[in-house]
Parts: sequence; C-alpha cells; structure tokens
Amino acid sequence: MLTGRWLFSAASLGRARRLVGRRTAPGLVCLRTTSTAAAANDGQRSAGCERTPIDGESSPLQEWGKRHDTWHQRAIFADEVTRTVSQPLPATHPHLMRAGEVTPGIHRAEYAARRAALLAAMPPNSVVILPSMPEQFYSMDVPLRYRQHTELSYFSGCHEPHAALVLYKPATGARDTWQTPSQHPSRTPSTVTGHGREMLFIRPRDAARELWDGPMIGIDDAVHIFGIREVYAYGSIGQSLAEIMATSATAKPQLFYDPAIHSELTRLLCEGMARDRTPGAITNAYHSLVSHFTSPVPLVQPLRLIKSDAELALMRRAAAVTGEAFRRAMERTHAGQLESDLAAHIECAFQRIGGPLARPAFPTVAASGANACTLHYVANSAVLRDGDMVMVDAGCELNGYCSDVSRSWPTSGRFSAPQSDVYQLLLETQRHCIERARSAASASVAWSATAAAVSSSAPSLDDLHRDCVRLLTSGLKQIGFFPKHATADDAIASGAYAQYFPHALGHYLGMDTHDTHQLSKSIPLRERMVITVEPGIYIRPDDPQAPAPFRGIGMRVEDDVVIHADGQPAEVLTDSMPRSIADIEALMQCGK
Repeated sequence: MLTGRWLFSAASLGRARRLVGRRTAPGLVCLRTTSTAAAANDGQRSAGCERTPIDGESSPLQEWGKRHDTWHQRAIFADEVTRTVSQPLPATHPHLMRAGEVTPGIHRAEYAARRAALLAAMPPNSVVILPSMPEQFYSMDVPLRYRQHTELSYFSGCHEPHAALVLYKPATGARDTWQTPSQHPSRTPSTVTGHGREMLFIRPRDAARELWDGPMIGIDDAVHIFGIREVYAYGSIGQSLAEIMATSATAKPQLFYDPAIHSELTRLLCEGMARDRTPGAITNAYHSLVSHFTSPVPLVQPLRLIKSDAELALMRRAAAVTGEAFRRAMERTHAGQLESDLAAHIECAFQRIGGPLARPAFPTVAASGANACTLHYVANSAVLRDGDMVMVDAGCELNGYCSDVSRSWPTSGRFSAPQSDVYQLLLETQRHCIERARSAASASVAWSATAAAVSSSAPSLDDLHRDCVRLLTSGLKQIGFFPKHATADDAIASGAYAQYFPHALGHYLGMDTHDTHQLSKSIPLRERMVITVEPGIYIRPDDPQAPAPFRGIGMRVEDDVVIHADGQPAEVLTDSMPRSIADIEALMQCGK
C-alpha cells in the first residue's frame, strides 16, 4: 500500500476540500467564486447562486480562471453544443442534465477545479497522462457496454474510448512555448504559464464509424463540451509528448502514466518518441519511456477520496434507488423462487427508478442457504427453500457513482432463533462501527498532518476492522463457537475467527465500488469520505467445529456511510432500507 509521504500530501488532499462546490438548488452545482463572467458564459443559472469566496480568499478555481485569458474563456463557454454526440448533453438530454453540466450533476466548473487541484499536486516539471479504458468484448466483435476509466472520467467527464487527458506542469517559473501539433496548424500556439497545461486527445469525427456506433464528439465540439482549451487528435499524442520532452527548459519531465491500462496508447507514445517508425526504434523508445514512468495513483486517487457536495448528492440518489430496489425484492421473496428472480427484481428496479444511465455497479449476488457462505457467489441458480436465509449483495451505478449494499433476510419472513442470534450480532457490530466513525477529523484540517496527530479522534478503516473482529469473535464465543478452553483473544491471536469472517470490514466508495482501492485503509477517516461498513459471518454446512444449529448460515449486513466533521454522527446513505429484525419481518409480511 501507499506510504504516508504520498497519502498525506498537503498539495493534493488538503486542497481537494476547498476546490469542490456545493449544491444550491436541485441539480445545480455552484463553485465558490466571485467570477461573474463564468456565470454569464455558462448560460442558465439559479438566481440564488452565491459567488463569494470563503473567508475572503480567492478560490483555487478563481485563480485558475485568472491565469486564462478571457478571450479563450468566451470561446470555450459562449455556446453549448446542441447536436447529439456519444454522451448526454444539456441541450440534447435536458431531462437528465442542467445547463453547464458535463455529466449529470457535475458542472463544468467542478471538472476545471479537479484539474486545477491535480496540477497543484503535481511536482514541477512533470506530465500526467490519464488514458481511456480500452473497449471490452463478450467475444470477437460483440462489444460490452462501454465504461470509461475512472481517472479520466473524474478529471474530464469524457466518456468516449480512445481518448486521453494530458496535464503538463513546467518547472517553477518556466515559460516553455508549446509547439502546436502539425496536424492542427489552425490552432493558435500559446505560452505555458506557471500553473500548467491541460490537453485532451480524442478521435476526430469519422462518418463511417458514426454509421455503426453513432455520433462522435469530435475535436471542435470537445472544446466546448469539456471546457479544455487544447483538444487534439488522439493519434497525435505521441508527437505532443515528444514536443513537451524536447522543449522543457530544464531536465526531462517526470512522467506519471500507467502503461498497462491501454496498450494502444502506450504504442502511440512510443512511436512519437521514436527516432523513426522502425520496430527497433520503437522498442528502444519504449524502454526509454518505461524508465521514466511513475504511477499516477499517489497524485490522482487522494483527490478522489474527498467527495464534493455534487458527488454526495449523486451518491445519495444511487443509494435511494438501491434502497427501493431491495424493498421490492424483500416484499416479493417466497419459497420456491429462483435466486435469479430476486436478482432480476433488483436490477430491473435500478433502471426503472434510476433511468437510462443506471446500471448494476457489479454482478448481483443473490445467495440462499449455504450458497451465502461463498463470498462471491454469482450463479444465482438455486431455488429458495422455506427456512433458509437469503443474502443479497447489489449496488447501483447511477450517473457515474456507486452504491454497495448487502442485506440478509429469511425466505419465510421470520427469523429462526439461530438466524436471529447471528443476525443480531452482525447488527450490533455494525452499529458500533458506524457510531465510532462519527469522530472523524474535519476535511479542513491540513493533510500534511501525520496520522498520529489525528488518530485519537479519527479512526481508520483498519481501526474499525479491528473493532469488528473483536466484537464478532466475542459474540461467536458467547453462542458456542471455538473450543471451550479458548478465549476470544485466543481465537483472534490464532486467526481462528477468520474462517467465519474472512474479509475486510469495508472499503472506500465512490465512482468505483472499490473506490481509490490502491490507497491505504490506515488513513484516518475524514469529513466527506464515503465508506462501506459490512460485517459478515459465514458458517459452512460441513464445519464440524461449528454448533450444529448454525451450520449453513451465511449473512452480511452492509451500508454506505458518509463521514461528517468531528462530533457529528455519520450519515448512513442506505438508512431507508429495513435493517432491524422487526423492520425486515414487518416488510415481508406486507408483501405476503
């Protein structure tokens, strides 16, 4: 996992909180800035939208805007694109988006602030390259529904394949001149200023491709849609990188790029850096570049860890859709039903309630009886039997943000005594962990602080996991698990508890189900983080050490939790879903 040197960067995480906006009207994101030009250029806005800086300070976004000449701002923001393209736009999908939004719920200004935060986090004389996700296929040429790489989506809002975002931050005080790629001689070269450059590379429009796959964004409209000044043909990215490397006034820039994500893009970069197109030259260029590549994760993922108001609003909506889907499934549960029927009810509800941009965040698990003891059971092919429990793990990705929920309930509508014992233990453990998560450090605290400085008031996911292990092990001991001579501490020390609770208590949640998964779980929880809290107990039917009445029981209770400032209770996004034994039984009786 990552080291503290990366995880607590004041230049990245410390600024993320100040760079994000707040929702002032339904669906409207307003950044704290005094710029009136931006409001005029973006068209329709709420009359109640405040535009004053916090505590009398200019926001980073406002400073970002000052560094860009107003002619380019007018050129970018004066017109909304009105034709249909490969992703929804305010003009073509007003039922999904508001004016000024690049993606539903996220304003163009927020994307600009995200890029500004990334540039601020980058070391001088460095380049970050964020590639698109390669297209995936069922088999041969039958494509899967496309999903953009999360980092590119977060910083640009571009959802087309074969695209890349490049950010270049020159050495301090440098004024290197960007040589416009020869493929676009009409574009006016400009001078690199101290804050850096933003470049989007995307495919030009292609009539033959559009006949099969639909309208493309194209280079000219991408400027207006994404608010990025420089947009170039995807195939020119290698030449562009070569020009950056050649014109740098100091040493070669540090390259933050993961070559494993998109092999085609890596090939284009190598071809651009090669002296010629011969295989040997390209191979030499590859080996030369690889020695300069550094993972961008320590720069980009900490920025995504702290959610803006707009992001939290989208996650609340995804959680609400998921909650209603689970309620419908619970009401319809009965013996003789297929597990796949439960999964179908939930996934159908995602799209019926969430709309055309909703999709399952991951394959739905609908596991009845002993199938629930298999953590990633996705066959969903068994028949529900009277007296069995059913465990469902499902999530809705809506407008780019995910929910992740698990619920366990009895097929018959009534918990048996052993089922009730296990479920109540899970519920009490989860309540403790959520209650402890309320004591989190404010997002305004500088991220340069060490973990030790805030650990007393801000537990980490790892801390909550240790609490969970202690509580579950003690509870299992009380109902007859583990040898009589062994204490709960013995079961923890020996690892015996892990056969019943083998996974982590939770993970970060956001644009991905396992969001920012490469960051350490030892980071103290902070305001605006979103986590899952999901204790589980799995007792295999062939476990001779388990008391007989409990064998074959598998349960998990999982909720999505927003961390608030110190002293405030955590917000359970999925709190509308039945969780207590009484509430579950009452809901299921209503459906009979």
